[in-house]
Amino acid sequence: RTVLQIDVMLTPSFKWTDSIHGPTQSWWLWVEDGEQEKIYHSERLNISKKRAWELKKDPLHLILRVPVFDPPSSQYIVRLEGEYFMGASTSYVLSLEGMFLPQDYPPHTALLDLNPLPVTALDNLGFESIYKFSHFNALQSQIFWPLYHTDENVLVGAPTGSGKTVAAELAMLRVFRETPDLAVVYVGPLKALVRERMKDWRQRIAEPLNKRLVEVTGESTPDSSIIQRADIICTTPEKWDGMTRMWRKRSYVRRVALLILDEVHLLGSERGPVLEVIVSRARRLNFGAKQVRLVALSTALANAHELGDWLGVNLDVGLFNFRPSVRPVPCEAHITGVPGEHYCPRMAAMNRPCYQSILRYSPSKPVLVFVSSRRQTRLTALEMIRSAAADGNARRFVSGGAEADEELQNLAPFVKDQVLQETITFGVGIHHAGLADDDRVLVERLFKENKIQVLVSTSTLAWGVNLPAHLVVIKGTEFFDGKTKKYVDMEITDVLQMIGRAGRPQFDDRAYAVLLVHEPKKTFYKKFLYEPFPVESSLPKQIEDHMNAEIASGTIRSGQDAIDYVTWTYFFRRLIRNPSYYGLEEVSSSGISKYCSDLVGTVLQRLEESGCIKLVIDGDAANVGDVNRATRGPRVVDPLASKGGRTREEVTASLRGALVDIEAQKLGKISAFYYVSHRSVRLFKKRLHAELDYAGLLTLLSDSVEFEEVPVRHNEDKLNEEFASKIISSMERFERMLSTGEPQNEKGIRQQFSLEVSKMDSSHMKAKLLLLSRLFGVRLPSHDYETDLKSVMDQTGRVLQALIDVCVELGWLGTTLRAVELGQMLSSRTWITSGGLIAAPHISVKNVSALRAPADGTAVRFLGELVHANESTLRATLGRAGLSSVECNAVLSFRSTVPVLDVQARLVRVANTEADDDEPRETFSADELKKPVVEIRFDSKALKSRDRPPNGQCGRNDTGWFFVLGDKGQDEVLGVSRAGGLHRTIQMDLPLGVARCGVSGLSVWVLSTSYLGIDQEVAVMQN
Repeated sequence: RTVLQIDVMLTPSFKWTDSIHGPTQSWWLWVEDGEQEKIYHSERLNISKKRAWELKKDPLHLILRVPVFDPPSSQYIVRLEGEYFMGASTSYVLSLEGMFLPQDYPPHTALLDLNPLPVTALDNLGFESIYKFSHFNALQSQIFWPLYHTDENVLVGAPTGSGKTVAAELAMLRVFRETPDLAVVYVGPLKALVRERMKDWRQRIAEPLNKRLVEVTGESTPDSSIIQRADIICTTPEKWDGMTRMWRKRSYVRRVALLILDEVHLLGSERGPVLEVIVSRARRLNFGAKQVRLVALSTALANAHELGDWLGVNLDVGLFNFRPSVRPVPCEAHITGVPGEHYCPRMAAMNRPCYQSILRYSPSKPVLVFVSSRRQTRLTALEMIRSAAADGNARRFVSGGAEADEELQNLAPFVKDQVLQETITFGVGIHHAGLADDDRVLVERLFKENKIQVLVSTSTLAWGVNLPAHLVVIKGTEFFDGKTKKYVDMEITDVLQMIGRAGRPQFDDRAYAVLLVHEPKKTFYKKFLYEPFPVESSLPKQIEDHMNAEIASGTIRSGQDAIDYVTWTYFFRRLIRNPSYYGLEEVSSSGISKYCSDLVGTVLQRLEESGCIKLVIDGDAANVGDVNRATRGPRVVDPLASKGGRTREEVTASLRGALVDIEAQKLGKISAFYYVSHRSVRLFKKRLHAELDYAGLLTLLSDSVEFEEVPVRHNEDKLNEEFASKIISSMERFERMLSTGEPQNEKGIRQQFSLEVSKMDSSHMKAKLLLLSRLFGVRLPSHDYETDLKSVMDQTGRVLQALIDVCVELGWLGTTLRAVELGQMLSSRTWITSGGLIAAPHISVKNVSALRAPADGTAVRFLGELVHANESTLRATLGRAGLSSVECNAVLSFRSTVPVLDVQARLVRVANTEADDDEPRETFSADELKKPVVEIRFDSKALKSRDRPPNGQCGRNDTGWFFVLGDKGQDEVLGVSRAGGLHRTIQMDLPLGVARCGVSGLSVWVLSTSYLGIDQEVAVMQN
């Protein structure tokens, strides 16, 4: 009720002239209250010529948060004033008349003065053994009964460090006691947090209690049979969403008894819609059936009652929303404003206050310093050492005396990161996602053992690793956002999470937190830091893909189903409670009805434009206007929550009569199955064509929506251009040595792969460069790029599979084969012209050129020829190519592991199957009306030679196969099947018309998912 969020869209409306405007232009943006004569927000915007050109196509979106009072002023004015030109100003009058302030929120849960509950209350020796302490703390004692002795849904809101994880464990132990054959699912918002839970629970719970613990994240996706047997599944929202979309076909989803949702207050973040969807789906599946218990953990909330009601919590029994001050260790927070207009000088100015805070509040106890970027971890760590040296004691942060100092000196040479290698000897560590695993584990251990006193980290440590400290310093609350190309404020939830790391219950009776913020924002943080914000929904930003998934699964079949789906969401609850936030101007029943039907109509229109669905109204194709009219019921009752208002069922009952039928299309099913955006599928459909080459396919792949989040950090556009030049040099060298035609020059390569210098600050361009570096073996510029490449490869597998399926749907044989081969190249880390030979050990590009040189019939041009070559002849050829005897043996050993199938394909007919409804059946004989299929048989001996793919695979870690049935003469795909090594027979359907024309010209292409150069083309034979 006290904060107003203003969304500002800025678009340049002038023509940039270099002689007049120079390289950059600056504006001042502020929000003023004329009645109170106050400015509530101000910031300076610097825009370059290039950025101005970009903003004409994609306006700059700013989110401003300013105070609002009850009663509010009649209007605020958002003003933009040019710094260099008089009269270059614009303003927007924001009327607050008629604005609906949210209702007051109920008070927090009081922490009762209870005697601490002993762990013996668990009444199970095995359960008691997992806890090292003898008594639960006050908060855990208060929530113990509903968690351990009932099956009620529970929401626990409490600050970080208060012991909320035990709440999840108590509910988990109840499942183990009451229904041991059912499973528990833990959903954590970040992979780092999931890994921390895995590490902790494997040691404390899984091993002592003999429970099977399984991790399902982007980096680890076990086989479904392993998930089926699991007792505890730890996963991320995106993975669980993908797994539950097909819940009817996945029995392990139906055996879940408990769903634990960690950090549920992140519903309002960018990843919040996924969390909202999986809860809505769980609630819908529970309706009228056996309930899956929900236990949600959160920081202190403003609107906990509303969130709990949506989660199905009995507010009298299962809702606990404690104050932010309820902590085992009281924390004293200090906020210091630091002046400075520009980010980098301001960060430098914060170094001295940071060092002084350490000396004042924690001269000898552990200190965590949080910064906004990996670069800042390095700069800050070095500056702390310099400050200590200036005070005459450079090693003041080395804890543990001479013994610890000696250990640090001995460990330093084994550290891979050069900065960490230098700082660790002075008792200062750095921590970020770009560190090598060994370095990260080492620095965490040294900090936990108090051998280094100061650890400088990015926010990943606050979420993913439980390393509390006596003092937490937050050095700056802004970070560079690659999308908006400017520094933006961290979310308050992130700041609170960092503060939550202050305090070690075993050692401290008081903890400290110091916030170093930009001077103008000091008042904001003083006012709102411990005043919880309501959790709002972000679902409208991503609702298209989630609704498409429900349509593809058959859950939504009509316009009315789509509106019913919306009413199950948390977004619908908040729409009614805070209408102004979501742009709802009329809160009457008809106004809400119109808003929801317009939203659904717009969503369905976009999905239809992407080719994902087909809309039919009374048998005719629909447009968005028809959808809006047909889904807009005659009247909507006041749809309030169950407490004090009408139920969701009453709301949906008033929307009956919708005439829109929704049919899922193949592209929509591809989007849902592979968990890719409908916008990516639309892009593939638009840009795929029969002649698209490998470079075009790679560009199309990297342009997909899934790579929008690849971070482009400050000044990385220059680094990307240097990176691109190195890649182009490597490609030129590759072309000169292996190409049979005229090699391309730099200009030709830039044009072929669309490597425009002007787009080097694009996330899609960076994704493309990372993929090209993998294909051509170019060294990455920094550890940050290694992390980014890992993230890109996590996405590439499913996006490429979706691209292949769209190729198949469009029917182009050549493009489909090239798309599969692109996957082979990414898996083998080489380009098509190498023939896959580089996958073999000790064979380089230079060796490949030499292997292809002999003209006497002994040349080896691709991996398949290497596999089938005579051993003595191959040894001689390898020797002439420059390989030693030992290296030749390694190559021969490698080729024995390459899986090559012996395949036969024939046309057969299967009885008792209906003919294709699209064919005129009366033109066929009775035998022809039997279902025609192409039967593919593998040689079983080849299956025994399966081995892991070369150099790691972009998808799963087993070698699979594509079987592509097509007509080469017509460049037409007739069917595609995927199989692992365990399959022996595959059958692919043929249209009756094709079968009647015979199998002449039909072939099956057998392509490995992992190896390049072992593909086969097998002609289809008549039975």
